[in-house]
Amino acid sequence: AAPAPAAGVPAVVAPAAVAVDRLKIETDMVRAEIDPTGAVLAQVELLKQKVAPDWTAAGLIGMITGKKHDTSANVVLLEWNKNRVYLARTGLTGPAGTLLPNHLTPFTPVAGPRKLADGKDTLEVAFEASAGGLKLVKTYVFKRGRYDIEVRHDIRNEGEAPVSPSVYLQLVRDGNKPAGESALYYTFTGPAVYDETQKFRKVEFSAIEKGKAEHIKQARDGWIAMIQHYFVSAWVPEQGRTREIRTAQDGPNLFSVSTVMPLDPVAPGASASSKATLWVGPQDQEPLAAVAPGLDLVVDYGWLTMLSKPLFWLLNVLYGMVGNWGWAIVLLTVLVKAAFYPLSAASYRSMAKMKEVTPRLMALREKYGNDKQQL
Repeated sequence: AAPAPAAGVPAVVAPAAVAVDRLKIETDMVRAEIDPTGAVLAQVELLKQKVAPDWTAAGLIGMITGKKHDTSANVVLLEWNKNRVYLARTGLTGPAGTLLPNHLTPFTPVAGPRKLADGKDTLEVAFEASAGGLKLVKTYVFKRGRYDIEVRHDIRNEGEAPVSPSVYLQLVRDGNKPAGESALYYTFTGPAVYDETQKFRKVEFSAIEKGKAEHIKQARDGWIAMIQHYFVSAWVPEQGRTREIRTAQDGPNLFSVSTVMPLDPVAPGASASSKATLWVGPQDQEPLAAVAPGLDLVVDYGWLTMLSKPLFWLLNVLYGMVGNWGWAIVLLTVLVKAAFYPLSAASYRSMAKMKEVTPRLMALREKYGNDKQQL
Protein backbone atom coordinates (compact mmCIF):
# COMPACT_ATOMS: atom_id res chain seq x y z
CA ALA A 1 0.00 0.00 0.00
CA ALA A 2 1.03 3.61 -0.31
CA PRO A 3 2.54 5.06 1.76
CA ALA A 4 4.93 2.19 2.41
CA PRO A 5 4.21 -0.33 5.18
CA ALA A 6 6.96 1.19 7.34
CA ALA A 7 4.89 4.37 7.53
CA GLY A 8 2.06 2.44 9.17
CA VAL A 9 -0.61 3.21 6.55
CA PRO A 10 -2.97 0.27 5.96
CA ALA A 11 -4.02 -1.04 2.56
CA VAL A 12 -7.12 -0.20 0.57
CA VAL A 13 -10.37 -1.70 1.80
CA ALA A 14 -12.10 -3.82 -0.82
CA PRO A 15 -15.04 -1.91 -2.36
CA ALA A 16 -17.44 -4.60 -1.14
CA ALA A 17 -16.56 -3.64 2.43
CA VAL A 18 -17.43 0.03 2.00
CA ALA A 19 -20.03 1.29 4.47
CA VAL A 20 -23.39 2.33 3.05
CA ASP A 21 -24.19 4.98 5.67
CA ARG A 22 -22.13 7.73 4.09
CA LEU A 23 -22.65 11.33 5.05
CA LYS A 24 -24.22 13.22 2.13
CA ILE A 25 -23.06 16.80 1.48
CA GLU A 26 -24.48 19.29 -1.02
CA THR A 27 -23.33 22.70 -2.22
CA ASP A 28 -24.05 24.74 -5.34
CA MET A 29 -21.18 22.93 -7.10
CA VAL A 30 -21.08 19.36 -5.81
CA ARG A 31 -22.92 16.51 -4.16
CA ALA A 32 -20.42 14.62 -2.05
CA GLU A 33 -20.42 11.50 0.08
CA ILE A 34 -17.99 11.04 2.98
CA ASP A 35 -17.52 7.57 4.40
CA PRO A 36 -17.31 7.62 8.22
CA THR A 37 -14.66 4.90 8.04
CA GLY A 38 -11.60 7.11 7.75
CA ALA A 39 -13.72 10.17 6.87
CA VAL A 40 -12.83 9.35 3.27
CA LEU A 41 -14.19 11.49 0.44
CA ALA A 42 -15.73 8.58 -1.46
CA GLN A 43 -17.94 10.26 -4.07
CA VAL A 44 -18.14 13.67 -5.72
CA GLU A 45 -20.79 14.54 -8.30
CA LEU A 46 -20.08 17.76 -10.22
CA LEU A 47 -23.40 19.58 -10.53
CA LYS A 48 -22.18 22.04 -13.19
CA GLN A 49 -20.53 19.42 -15.42
CA LYS A 50 -22.56 17.23 -17.77
CA VAL A 51 -21.52 13.87 -19.15
CA ALA A 52 -19.93 14.21 -22.60
CA PRO A 53 -21.26 12.29 -25.62
CA ASP A 54 -20.02 8.71 -25.88
CA TRP A 55 -17.46 8.67 -28.71
CA THR A 56 -16.61 4.98 -28.34
CA ALA A 57 -17.55 2.57 -31.12
CA ALA A 58 -20.48 1.33 -29.03
CA GLY A 59 -21.59 4.90 -28.39
CA LEU A 60 -21.46 5.82 -32.09
CA ILE A 61 -23.47 2.73 -32.99
CA GLY A 62 -25.99 3.75 -30.33
CA MET A 63 -26.32 7.21 -31.91
CA ILE A 64 -27.01 5.62 -35.30
CA THR A 65 -29.51 3.12 -33.93
CA GLY A 66 -31.30 5.68 -31.79
CA LYS A 67 -30.01 4.47 -28.40
CA LYS A 68 -28.80 7.88 -27.28
CA HIS A 69 -26.15 8.32 -24.59
CA ASP A 70 -27.54 10.30 -21.63
CA THR A 71 -25.75 13.66 -21.72
CA SER A 72 -28.12 15.22 -19.19
CA ALA A 73 -26.48 13.40 -16.27
CA ASN A 74 -23.85 15.09 -14.10
CA VAL A 75 -20.24 13.95 -14.13
CA VAL A 76 -19.36 11.78 -11.12
CA LEU A 77 -15.60 12.14 -10.65
CA LEU A 78 -14.78 10.47 -7.33
CA GLU A 79 -16.62 7.19 -6.87
CA TRP A 80 -16.17 4.08 -4.73
CA ASN A 81 -18.27 1.01 -5.46
CA LYS A 82 -17.93 -2.50 -6.88
CA ASN A 83 -17.34 -1.14 -10.40
CA ARG A 84 -15.11 1.89 -9.77
CA VAL A 85 -12.48 3.01 -7.27
CA TYR A 86 -11.48 6.67 -7.29
CA LEU A 87 -11.28 8.42 -3.94
CA ALA A 88 -9.39 10.95 -1.83
CA ARG A 89 -8.30 10.02 1.66
CA THR A 90 -6.05 11.26 4.46
CA GLY A 91 -4.88 10.25 7.90
CA LEU A 92 -2.05 10.17 10.38
CA THR A 93 0.89 7.80 10.44
CA GLY A 94 3.80 7.45 12.83
CA PRO A 95 6.78 5.23 13.60
CA ALA A 96 6.43 1.56 12.69
CA GLY A 97 4.08 -0.17 15.11
CA THR A 98 2.22 3.03 16.00
CA LEU A 99 -1.47 3.03 15.12
CA LEU A 100 -2.84 6.59 14.75
CA PRO A 101 -6.18 7.75 13.26
CA ASN A 102 -6.05 6.84 9.57
CA HIS A 103 -8.38 6.09 6.65
CA LEU A 104 -9.53 2.81 8.24
CA THR A 105 -10.32 4.29 11.66
CA PRO A 106 -14.03 4.75 12.48
CA PHE A 107 -14.75 8.48 12.67
CA THR A 108 -17.71 10.18 14.33
CA PRO A 109 -19.39 13.04 12.43
CA VAL A 110 -19.53 16.30 14.35
CA ALA A 111 -23.04 17.79 14.45
CA GLY A 112 -23.64 20.55 11.94
CA PRO A 113 -25.26 21.44 8.60
CA ARG A 114 -24.80 19.13 5.61
CA LYS A 115 -26.04 21.52 2.91
CA LEU A 116 -24.68 24.93 1.95
CA ALA A 117 -27.27 27.41 3.18
CA ASP A 118 -28.49 30.39 1.18
CA GLY A 119 -26.37 33.43 1.95
CA LYS A 120 -23.45 31.31 3.22
CA ASP A 121 -20.14 31.07 1.35
CA THR A 122 -18.72 28.03 3.17
CA LEU A 123 -19.91 24.72 4.58
CA GLU A 124 -17.77 23.02 7.24
CA VAL A 125 -18.17 19.29 7.83
CA ALA A 126 -16.07 17.76 10.62
CA PHE A 127 -15.26 14.23 11.82
CA GLU A 128 -13.32 13.11 14.88
CA ALA A 129 -11.52 9.96 15.99
CA SER A 130 -8.93 8.88 18.56
CA ALA A 131 -6.14 6.28 18.39
CA GLY A 132 -2.62 5.93 19.71
CA GLY A 133 -3.14 8.70 22.25
CA LEU A 134 -4.01 11.27 19.57
CA LYS A 135 -7.38 12.81 18.83
CA LEU A 136 -7.81 13.90 15.20
CA VAL A 137 -10.52 16.29 14.01
CA LYS A 138 -10.71 16.27 10.20
CA THR A 139 -12.67 19.18 8.73
CA TYR A 140 -13.77 19.61 5.10
CA VAL A 141 -14.53 23.21 4.13
CA PHE A 142 -16.61 23.39 0.93
CA LYS A 143 -16.82 26.80 -0.78
CA ARG A 144 -19.56 28.42 -2.84
CA GLY A 145 -18.79 28.58 -6.54
CA ARG A 146 -15.49 26.71 -6.19
CA TYR A 147 -14.08 23.23 -6.66
CA ASP A 148 -11.22 23.60 -4.17
CA ILE A 149 -11.94 22.18 -0.72
CA GLU A 150 -9.96 23.12 2.36
CA VAL A 151 -9.11 20.09 4.51
CA ARG A 152 -7.85 20.68 8.06
CA HIS A 153 -6.28 18.16 10.41
CA ASP A 154 -6.43 19.34 14.04
CA ILE A 155 -4.49 17.05 16.38
CA ARG A 156 -4.45 16.88 20.16
CA ASN A 157 -2.21 14.63 22.23
CA GLU A 158 -4.43 13.03 24.88
CA GLY A 159 -1.75 10.58 26.00
CA GLU A 160 1.14 10.78 28.42
CA ALA A 161 4.06 10.70 25.97
CA PRO A 162 5.12 12.90 23.03
CA VAL A 163 4.02 11.67 19.59
CA SER A 164 5.62 12.49 16.23
CA PRO A 165 2.85 12.11 13.63
CA SER A 166 2.90 12.58 9.87
CA VAL A 167 -0.08 13.65 7.78
CA TYR A 168 -0.60 11.71 4.56
CA LEU A 169 -2.73 12.90 1.64
CA GLN A 170 -3.61 10.31 -0.97
CA LEU A 171 -5.50 9.78 -4.22
CA VAL A 172 -6.44 6.22 -5.15
CA ARG A 173 -7.81 5.13 -8.53
CA ASP A 174 -8.31 2.00 -10.59
CA GLY A 175 -6.38 1.79 -13.84
CA ASN A 176 -9.44 1.83 -16.13
CA LYS A 177 -9.99 4.46 -18.77
CA PRO A 178 -12.89 6.89 -18.22
CA ALA A 179 -16.24 5.65 -19.52
CA GLY A 180 -17.12 6.95 -22.96
CA GLU A 181 -13.55 7.79 -23.98
CA SER A 182 -12.93 7.45 -27.70
CA ALA A 183 -10.60 4.78 -28.99
CA LEU A 184 -9.67 7.12 -31.86
CA TYR A 185 -7.37 9.36 -29.80
CA TYR A 186 -5.19 9.11 -26.69
CA THR A 187 -5.76 11.06 -23.49
CA PHE A 188 -3.67 10.57 -20.38
CA THR A 189 -5.26 9.02 -17.29
CA GLY A 190 -3.12 8.64 -14.17
CA PRO A 191 -1.07 10.39 -11.48
CA ALA A 192 0.90 13.59 -11.90
CA VAL A 193 3.48 15.21 -9.61
CA TYR A 194 4.77 18.80 -9.55
CA ASP A 195 7.54 20.60 -7.70
CA GLU A 196 9.62 23.68 -8.51
CA THR A 197 12.77 21.70 -9.37
CA GLN A 198 11.51 18.95 -11.69
CA LYS A 199 8.28 20.75 -12.65
CA PHE A 200 5.35 18.76 -14.07
CA ARG A 201 5.67 14.98 -14.35
CA LYS A 202 3.03 12.51 -15.51
CA VAL A 203 3.32 8.95 -14.22
CA GLU A 204 1.84 6.10 -16.25
CA PHE A 205 -0.02 3.35 -14.42
CA SER A 206 2.10 0.86 -16.35
CA ALA A 207 5.30 2.45 -14.98
CA ILE A 208 4.01 2.12 -11.41
CA GLU A 209 3.06 -1.49 -12.08
CA LYS A 210 6.60 -2.25 -13.30
CA GLY A 211 8.24 -0.35 -10.42
CA LYS A 212 9.69 2.21 -12.85
CA ALA A 213 7.77 5.35 -11.86
CA GLU A 214 10.01 8.39 -12.29
CA HIS A 215 9.19 11.45 -10.20
CA ILE A 216 10.70 13.44 -7.36
CA LYS A 217 10.60 11.53 -4.07
CA GLN A 218 11.05 14.45 -1.64
CA ALA A 219 10.05 18.10 -1.95
CA ARG A 220 9.16 21.23 -0.01
CA ASP A 221 6.58 22.56 -2.44
CA GLY A 222 4.26 21.46 -5.24
CA TRP A 223 1.33 19.06 -5.36
CA ILE A 224 0.11 15.60 -6.42
CA ALA A 225 -2.80 14.89 -8.76
CA MET A 226 -4.84 12.26 -10.56
CA ILE A 227 -5.75 13.25 -14.13
CA GLN A 228 -8.79 11.93 -15.97
CA HIS A 229 -9.56 13.37 -19.39
CA TYR A 230 -11.11 16.85 -18.85
CA PHE A 231 -11.06 16.49 -15.05
CA VAL A 232 -8.54 16.31 -12.22
CA SER A 233 -8.27 15.76 -8.49
CA ALA A 234 -5.26 17.22 -6.68
CA TRP A 235 -3.85 17.53 -3.18
CA VAL A 236 -1.94 20.74 -2.43
CA PRO A 237 -0.25 20.41 0.99
CA GLU A 238 1.27 23.21 3.04
CA GLN A 239 4.18 24.74 1.14
CA GLY A 240 7.66 25.09 2.60
CA ARG A 241 7.54 21.84 4.63
CA THR A 242 9.52 18.77 3.64
CA ARG A 243 7.36 15.86 2.49
CA GLU A 244 7.74 12.53 0.73
CA ILE A 245 5.99 11.77 -2.55
CA ARG A 246 5.08 8.17 -3.32
CA THR A 247 3.35 6.23 -6.05
CA ALA A 248 2.35 2.59 -5.58
CA GLN A 249 0.23 -0.26 -6.83
CA ASP A 250 -2.21 -1.03 -4.00
CA GLY A 251 -3.75 -4.11 -5.57
CA PRO A 252 -4.79 -5.60 -8.92
CA ASN A 253 -5.51 -2.64 -11.23
CA LEU A 254 -5.42 -0.23 -8.26
CA PHE A 255 -2.93 2.65 -7.97
CA SER A 256 -2.20 5.53 -5.62
CA VAL A 257 -0.19 8.73 -5.40
CA SER A 258 0.57 10.08 -1.92
CA THR A 259 2.37 12.82 -0.08
CA VAL A 260 3.48 12.23 3.53
CA MET A 261 4.46 15.26 5.62
CA PRO A 262 6.04 14.87 9.08
CA LEU A 263 4.83 17.26 11.77
CA ASP A 264 6.73 18.50 14.81
CA PRO A 265 6.46 16.28 17.92
CA VAL A 266 3.24 16.88 19.85
CA ALA A 267 3.75 16.95 23.64
CA PRO A 268 1.11 15.55 26.05
CA GLY A 269 -1.79 17.99 26.27
CA ALA A 270 -0.49 19.99 23.28
CA SER A 271 -2.09 20.47 19.86
CA ALA A 272 -0.95 20.71 16.25
CA SER A 273 -2.66 21.55 13.00
CA SER A 274 -2.11 20.98 9.30
CA LYS A 275 -4.07 22.36 6.36
CA ALA A 276 -4.26 21.24 2.74
CA THR A 277 -6.31 22.04 -0.35
CA LEU A 278 -8.14 19.39 -2.36
CA TRP A 279 -9.31 20.18 -5.90
CA VAL A 280 -11.99 17.92 -7.39
CA GLY A 281 -13.31 19.31 -10.66
CA PRO A 282 -12.70 20.21 -14.29
CA GLN A 283 -9.36 21.22 -15.77
CA ASP A 284 -10.27 24.91 -15.64
CA GLN A 285 -6.92 26.66 -16.04
CA GLU A 286 -7.45 30.02 -14.32
CA PRO A 287 -8.94 28.65 -11.06
CA LEU A 288 -6.33 25.86 -11.03
CA ALA A 289 -3.48 28.36 -11.37
CA ALA A 290 -4.97 30.38 -8.50
CA VAL A 291 -4.97 27.33 -6.21
CA ALA A 292 -1.28 26.44 -6.67
CA PRO A 293 1.63 27.32 -8.98
CA GLY A 294 1.79 24.91 -11.91
CA LEU A 295 -1.56 23.26 -11.22
CA ASP A 296 -2.88 24.52 -14.56
CA LEU A 297 -0.23 22.33 -16.25
CA VAL A 298 -2.54 19.33 -15.84
CA VAL A 299 -3.95 20.66 -19.13
CA ASP A 300 -0.92 19.27 -20.94
CA TYR A 301 -0.52 20.61 -24.49
CA GLY A 302 3.00 19.32 -25.11
CA TRP A 303 4.91 21.05 -27.93
CA LEU A 304 1.70 22.49 -29.44
CA THR A 305 1.20 24.94 -26.54
CA MET A 306 1.26 28.07 -28.73
CA LEU A 307 -1.67 26.75 -30.77
CA SER A 308 -3.49 24.85 -28.08
CA LYS A 309 -3.77 27.54 -25.39
CA PRO A 310 -5.89 29.94 -27.47
CA LEU A 311 -7.98 27.03 -28.73
CA PHE A 312 -8.58 25.90 -25.15
CA TRP A 313 -9.60 29.44 -24.23
CA LEU A 314 -12.15 29.38 -27.05
CA LEU A 315 -13.27 25.90 -25.93
CA ASN A 316 -13.97 27.28 -22.46
CA VAL A 317 -16.04 30.11 -23.95
CA LEU A 318 -18.08 27.62 -25.97
CA TYR A 319 -18.53 25.39 -22.92
CA GLY A 320 -19.91 28.40 -21.05
CA MET A 321 -22.51 28.73 -23.80
CA VAL A 322 -23.60 25.08 -24.19
CA GLY A 323 -22.67 23.57 -20.79
CA ASN A 324 -21.32 20.34 -22.30
CA TRP A 325 -17.68 19.59 -23.16
CA GLY A 326 -18.54 17.18 -25.98
CA TRP A 327 -20.72 19.67 -27.86
CA ALA A 328 -18.23 22.44 -27.11
CA ILE A 329 -15.61 20.39 -28.97
CA VAL A 330 -18.00 19.89 -31.89
CA LEU A 331 -18.63 23.66 -32.09
CA LEU A 332 -14.89 24.38 -31.84
CA THR A 333 -14.27 22.02 -34.75
CA VAL A 334 -16.92 23.82 -36.84
CA LEU A 335 -15.41 27.24 -36.04
CA VAL A 336 -11.89 26.09 -36.92
CA LYS A 337 -13.19 24.67 -40.20
CA ALA A 338 -14.96 27.96 -40.92
CA ALA A 339 -11.83 29.99 -40.11
CA PHE A 340 -9.77 27.95 -42.57
CA TYR A 341 -12.50 27.83 -45.23
CA PRO A 342 -10.77 30.39 -47.54
CA LEU A 343 -7.65 28.19 -47.65
CA SER A 344 -9.73 25.07 -48.13
CA ALA A 345 -11.77 26.72 -50.89
CA ALA A 346 -8.58 27.83 -52.69
CA SER A 347 -7.26 24.27 -52.42
CA TYR A 348 -10.51 22.86 -53.81
CA ARG A 349 -10.42 25.32 -56.75
CA SER A 350 -6.83 24.32 -57.48
CA MET A 351 -7.82 20.66 -57.43
CA ALA A 352 -10.72 21.37 -59.79
CA LYS A 353 -8.38 23.09 -62.27
CA MET A 354 -5.97 20.17 -62.08
CA LYS A 355 -8.84 17.84 -62.97
CA GLU A 356 -9.40 19.91 -66.12
CA VAL A 357 -5.71 19.95 -67.04
CA THR A 358 -4.97 16.29 -66.33
CA PRO A 359 -6.70 14.85 -69.49
CA ARG A 360 -4.76 17.32 -71.68
CA LEU A 361 -1.46 16.32 -70.03
CA MET A 362 -2.27 12.65 -70.58
CA ALA A 363 -3.02 13.33 -74.25
CA LEU A 364 0.32 15.12 -74.69
CA ARG A 365 2.18 12.20 -73.09
CA GLU A 366 0.50 9.78 -75.49
CA LYS A 367 1.23 12.00 -78.48
CA TYR A 368 4.91 12.63 -77.82
CA GLY A 369 5.79 9.37 -76.08
CA ASN A 370 9.43 9.35 -75.02
CA ASP A 371 10.32 12.68 -76.67
CA LYS A 372 10.86 14.62 -73.44
CA GLN A 373 12.15 17.74 -75.19
CA GLN A 374 9.04 18.01 -77.37
CA LEU A 375 6.78 17.19 -74.39
